[in-house]
Amino acid sequence: MGQKLSAMTYIKNNKRKVSVLIVSMAMCLVLFYLTQFLLGVSTETFRVILQEQREKVQFVWLPSYAFEEDFSQMSDNEYWQWQYQAHEELSEEMKKIEGVKTTYFGNTFSVKVSAVIGQYYIEAPLLPQTEIENYMEHWGVKLVEGEMPKKENDILLSVNMMKNGSYQIGDVIEGISDYTIVGVVDGDDYFACGMDDSGAYENPAVCVLTDVRIEDMAKELHELGYHFDEEDAYIADIKSGAESLEADVTGPIEFSSRLIYVAIVCVLSILVLIVYMSYLRDRRNEWCLYSSIGFSRKAIYASVMRELVFTFCVAFIGAYLLIAVSVVVFDHTLIYEMGLRCRYLYLDLIGENICLYVVLLGILQIPIRFALYKIQTIDVMDDELNA
Repeated sequence: MGQKLSAMTYIKNNKRKVSVLIVSMAMCLVLFYLTQFLLGVSTETFRVILQEQREKVQFVWLPSYAFEEDFSQMSDNEYWQWQYQAHEELSEEMKKIEGVKTTYFGNTFSVKVSAVIGQYYIEAPLLPQTEIENYMEHWGVKLVEGEMPKKENDILLSVNMMKNGSYQIGDVIEGISDYTIVGVVDGDDYFACGMDDSGAYENPAVCVLTDVRIEDMAKELHELGYHFDEEDAYIADIKSGAESLEADVTGPIEFSSRLIYVAIVCVLSILVLIVYMSYLRDRRNEWCLYSSIGFSRKAIYASVMRELVFTFCVAFIGAYLLIAVSVVVFDHTLIYEMGLRCRYLYLDLIGENICLYVVLLGILQIPIRFALYKIQTIDVMDDELNA
């Protein structure tokens, strides 16, 4: 018989069973994607801090031997005074580096940013009052709430920093000293700066403002004549940020995501096999009837495969429609309100999910072909019953 079996007939007559399979498969995809999406919030947030923002501002503190001075006979007080003087001179020397807009040497402070997984402390400069507006102009931000710093350790934070820490104007951030939030600036960056005219050093570093991308500040310093091992220096540049991002964020999160992916693949495979095996038991008589009226095993198999492809496609499309709605809702109701960054589209995850469905289709070939092999026509079944 050359006529094709309709795949939609079974689907229309067994909507509940097919719906169970579609919903099960779709929810597994949604669970997997949203888990990766939420883990990705940490990656995207820390990428901004460790990569994008270091295209604007970097920090440097070098070991004492980089200055090639004999400090062995110095007292502790003399040593630190010499260190500060050496870094003040370094600050001036670094202005010769191509792409360096200006530099400041002075105290810094840290503010914590907490993501879905993990946290990171952003370093920010304490500047003379006269330089704060120049620093804000470099970032392209403006004061939107509160006032400018007027006294030592008054600080400004960006809107998303305020959201992330649930801060209010007047709150105090504890550190080496106590820092009081007096104003809020706009912008999507994780901006912080404060005021310090004291001239006393507690946590100093050279703050470097750049107007072009400087990937490896250590290399630039070597070319200026400062020789040191990078492990002994504190250099917050794009290169070190990329290393930190990979070692502390991307690597661990990718490992976790692999475990989650494997777990979901195993659960989904077992679930689909259990559900589909129950279908096959219910369909034995149906397929025997088709065989009895002249349909070949090949025609029955083709019909079953069309049913599966339809089911998988509906599950896939339904899953990603739900995902599209969910990521937007998560962003506007949770992630944005926490002052974090996210990315909606992960093409690699879509590719992995397509591969997962292909694998499932392959796995289902085993029970389908085994069931087709056991198909009997009605006359053979009658002979067996009468024997």
